[in-house]
Amino acid sequence: MPWTEEEQYYIQQIPNFDMLKNGNYVNKRVQNELISIQKCIDYDTKVDRGIEFKNIEPIFIEFLINDKNKVTFSFLFKYKYTIRFQLIFKPEYPFKPPDCNLLNNGDYKILLARISEHYYKTDNSSKKTDVSEEKCLCCSTVLCRNNWYPGMKISSLLEEINTNTTYMYDIVYKMLENKIYDKYLGYQLL
Repeated sequence: MPWTEEEQYYIQQIPNFDMLKNGNYVNKRVQNELISIQKCIDYDTKVDRGIEFKNIEPIFIEFLINDKNKVTFSFLFKYKYTIRFQLIFKPEYPFKPPDCNLLNNGDYKILLARISEHYYKTDNSSKKTDVSEEKCLCCSTVLCRNNWYPGMKISSLLEEINTNTTYMYDIVYKMLENKIYDKYLGYQLL
């Protein structure tokens, strides 16, 4: 299926887009999603052809195609931190989830497993979040094989990474807050 004139314009705007042009189904799907994300970025809209952003402003998203199956994303978190991660698309994509590596902290799912204990400890004590009774965040991620389905889009992954980063940020903030209370008051506030 040939590209429309508008899609050809975006193909020229996206650096290294020609790395994805080997014609297999995986790359065609990734190509279409990246073109839609680029349109959302350019027009500062949150929806385009199945791509939908709820909590992320598209204008703060950047991506770079590194290889025929690797795309590096970065977006602005809480208007001051940059989150960078790489999605590695397997030949079975979209039937199997891509691998996700945070560029500073390693594998995304392992990081979720590490923070789950702290997250659910604070979740059970404060009841502030709406997470169901999952055993850990790594089991509830869309990158888990049991939660993945072929209709999942890259924008859903970006949204989830933003949400889980908020959980991580809140945990660290609460831990630092407790240390400060402990140091200056001699006890922690609940």
